[in-house]
Amino acid sequence: MVSVQSGHYSVQDAQIFIPTLAIQQFYKEIRKIHRELKGTVVLTNRDDSLFLKMTFHPLGQLQVEGTIQEHPSVENKLTFEFQLNQSYLMRMIDGLKTVVD
Repeated sequence: MVSVQSGHYSVQDAQIFIPTLAIQQFYKEIRKIHRELKGTVVLTNRDDSLFLKMTFHPLGQLQVEGTIQEHPSVENKLTFEFQLNQSYLMRMIDGLKTVVD
């Protein structure tokens, strides 16, 4: 289940399938941008119900943007965009590590 909150808007416990290989690749790439302090990572799934793009900017900011649509046949989707500082990235990496291991 996937949950997203951006400001006052949210999607709670969406039933979205993300292939294990996609999560493993995302984990590998997010560790790389954390190490190099630059780059972009993208996580998507086959039916395009989830799109997540994270771009690391030189001043330590992460630009996060994406869309989530629990039922692709229904035109109801949450599009979001926000910035984080790099301190949040390690917590995300640790969370992904528990899924990948």
